[in-house]
Amino acid sequence: MISTPRILIVDDEPRICDSLRLLLSRQGYTIQTANSGQTALSRLSEGKIDLALLDLMLPDMNGLELMEYVTRKRPNTPVIVMSGHGTMDSAIEALRKGAYDYLRKPFEFEELLKTVENAFGQ
Repeated sequence: MISTPRILIVDDEPRICDSLRLLLSRQGYTIQTANSGQTALSRLSEGKIDLALLDLMLPDMNGLELMEYVTRKRPNTPVIVMSGHGTMDSAIEALRKGAYDYLRKPFEFEELLKTVENAFGQ
């Protein structure tokens, strides 16, 4: 039996987490959310995550720090970085530090879905 891919969405804006959870769960993904870096770390320690969608701006830690944790502890877990405040430099830094891809908010759902599908090799 093939397991359903599990995605962790980390964003300090609950509305974004809720919207992405609704949209991605309709595509058959199992979704967990976190509104802070500490909550994300807790979710990561609780179980397997197949993909992480991380906002760069979190209330308690830098999204790049969280991304580095994910890539160090779970090297096979792709990380897609999202940011509404990002610059070209932050995108380059995220990719250099191991992000699978970088999405600038606001993005179209189709763009996110294609990026997620590509990360899973679909």
